[in-house]
Amino acid sequence: MHARLEGLGRVAPDVARGIHRLNSAIADALPAQIISRFNRLPGADVMLIGPRTSRVVIDVQHPDRPAQTRVDVVTLRTVTEALVDEIALGLLKGNQAALARSHFQEANRHARRLAEAADAGEIDLAPEVFCAPPDPPVAVARLGTVRTRGGEADHLAFPSGFVPPPALEASATWGDYPANASVHVYALELDVDAPWLINVHGFKQGLPEDLFLFRSAATRDRFGVNVVHPVLPMSGLRASVGAPQIPGTDFGANVVGFAQAVWDVRRTIRWIRSRSDAPIILHGVSLGSYVVSMVSGLEEGLAGVIAGLPVSDYPRLMRRHARRMELPEDDLALVDDPALDRLFAPVSPFSVTSKVPPDRRYIYAGKIDQISSTQQALDLWEHWGSGSIHWFDGGHLGGAIWDRGVKRYIDAAVGEAAGTVAPAV
Repeated sequence: MHARLEGLGRVAPDVARGIHRLNSAIADALPAQIISRFNRLPGADVMLIGPRTSRVVIDVQHPDRPAQTRVDVVTLRTVTEALVDEIALGLLKGNQAALARSHFQEANRHARRLAEAADAGEIDLAPEVFCAPPDPPVAVARLGTVRTRGGEADHLAFPSGFVPPPALEASATWGDYPANASVHVYALELDVDAPWLINVHGFKQGLPEDLFLFRSAATRDRFGVNVVHPVLPMSGLRASVGAPQIPGTDFGANVVGFAQAVWDVRRTIRWIRSRSDAPIILHGVSLGSYVVSMVSGLEEGLAGVIAGLPVSDYPRLMRRHARRMELPEDDLALVDDPALDRLFAPVSPFSVTSKVPPDRRYIYAGKIDQISSTQQALDLWEHWGSGSIHWFDGGHLGGAIWDRGVKRYIDAAVGEAAGTVAPAV
């Protein structure tokens, strides 16, 4: 079996290059107008998974690519991780191109309304005001115990107490989803006076299985830290039928959802600090990295922050995927409107300066990440002062979970920030 896998690893890059050459030949032979119309067909994203995977495999070795993000040796893993990301994107976006215009028009309307409200003094868009600091939760209920492959944890809950900003239209219906009003937390406590690690999940997560993905029990036992997993808005037990996905295509809801996510994580910090003065470390993955990056710029006294597979600039990411859909120029003009940057500015990591000491800011990112991008990681790294960053030869989905280098990097960062081991990063 091992010999067969090695054989596949040797031929996979050649197959990918062959697919890419065939795809390029077809594209060169057909008029650009026909190619563009085909790319906008419902389901075209799924049909293009193979050619786009081959494109990724070629691009990751391009000499013009930044050296730290270049893959030196393409392997079966490289092709597989690129393919997994492309499949996920194809399934998620399948028929979104046909709806993109209405989504972008609505986003621009939200942006203009917010700008008008700010100019009229109805709302302050400074992140420190827009994302106001919460009080500690007054009542934390223990709902039971959850048991997963990642260990056993207490299931806690407390009221969010978040009040959405009235200037955004999405705020008017935010209270229609009662499940979202409570913050659920999975807690693996060891000693209240030991350091605390807050793990913040990604899109469509927020389930007990996150304990396994984050290796929470092993981290607790190895480093003597308490580990908690707050569930983000509209995720896990907080999701309900008809509620917007965060992030999703309703950009006004995204801003409200990001603001509540920041509030809820800060309220979790307030709960910890009401019980202990021990160091607190933040670790977020994908969507979670966006949230912890923002929190690190608002919250004083954090011992460390780890941004995994970072998403750092949501409007820029949205534009990248809009171009991928080969949308008409009129639609792209809507999504390119600078008003969208102002819409997201109150909840953008680039609107704040991290209060965590520079040598306690950590980033790990995949060189083949197609769901976010290497540029999102590089931008956050530069914004944070070009400190510690770990690159691995993987994509957005799956790779970081199993990559030994990523595991060692996270362990070293947690141990260093918690002060439980000698610095290793």
